Amino acid sequence: MKRSLTLGPVIAREEAGTRRLRVEVGGEPLWYESADVALDTGAEGPACAVLLAAAAAGRPLEISGPVSALWLANTGRLMERWREWWGYPVLPCQARVLTQARLRVDGTALCFTGGVDSFHTLLCGPVKPDLLAFVHGYDIPLDDPRRMVAFEPSLREVAAATGARAVVLRSNLRQHRVAAACPWEQSHGGALAAIGHLLAGQVGTLLLSSSFPTTYDMQWGSHWQLDPLWSSERLTVAHWGATHSRVGKVRDLAAQELAQRHLRVCWENRSAAGNCSRCDKCLCTMALIDAFGARDRFRGFDWPGSLADPIDRVPWTRFVRTYGELLALGVGPRLAASIRSLLVRTAHRSMAPSGVRRWVDLARRVARVRSRRGDLPG
Repeated sequence: MKRSLTLGPVIAREEAGTRRLRVEVGGEPLWYESADVALDTGAEGPACAVLLAAAAAGRPLEISGPVSALWLANTGRLMERWREWWGYPVLPCQARVLTQARLRVDGTALCFTGGVDSFHTLLCGPVKPDLLAFVHGYDIPLDDPRRMVAFEPSLREVAAATGARAVVLRSNLRQHRVAAACPWEQSHGGALAAIGHLLAGQVGTLLLSSSFPTTYDMQWGSHWQLDPLWSSERLTVAHWGATHSRVGKVRDLAAQELAQRHLRVCWENRSAAGNCSRCDKCLCTMALIDAFGARDRFRGFDWPGSLADPIDRVPWTRFVRTYGELLALGVGPRLAASIRSLLVRTAHRSMAPSGVRRWVDLARRVARVRSRRGDLPG
């Protein structure tokens, strides 16, 4: 086994109204800062952010400060799941346990990006969040201030409209040498959980929005089986929305005026306005909005006369199952033909994700059956 990866101590300072936490991880500084709120100095936050990266590097995490006993026990259960899913070694954290419990406060924070998942949790979820939290440096890179300047007013307007407080943090996590070596698709769950622990002096619950329904059985960094295991005695991390597919979420949001004005789904960073309207994720979302008759109300997208042409230019899609459900709902013949062609291209792609051919075949069979029944033109 390799030598341990050291984390700590956590150092807090304030300068010109901005509160920053800095911690050495493997000899390199990791930092979080915010001008909106004081950040908790417990070690659990930064440890959540790098725990999987340490396991991926084969190095047990050695934490200099004391941590929650429940959190420490939960990390062992997380590692067992990571070994089962991705083959990472189980390397127990080396840390002292807190001897005196820290104060737990009321309140709920929601990690909010303005996308379908977090908007659905905000408007249709189990509780009304007190804080909407976003980290500049996660989805929007630190070296992309233009998109952050475009997004932040939207975040604050949504928060004000729902009676919540907007909290913007900044972090170099994704630029950190240790963290950047681990796939973000796997490690982002810990990065999101870190936000809750950093806000533990403000809230006692962190809501994380599902990316996939439980029926998809997707091994993903934020997952209904993983997220609650980031909890401590002081903070409950809750996963919500896993009973809803993306189709169902967009259906629920189609009539929500706040989502119509502020929905942002684009992950390719092509447009400062938020949605490029040409990437795979944008087009799939637009196709769903269109299917529910709401295209004229979602003005954050650049709507073409027909979605068929831009979908024809997409080389492959990550949304095989969603498109299959969309075909089952029923769309026009030209769009249906474009979607079926996209699914075929995806199935033939040499690097297609595991299981994608099975789902493409299923989507095509459903579409053919509905077409023969007259439910689906073309």
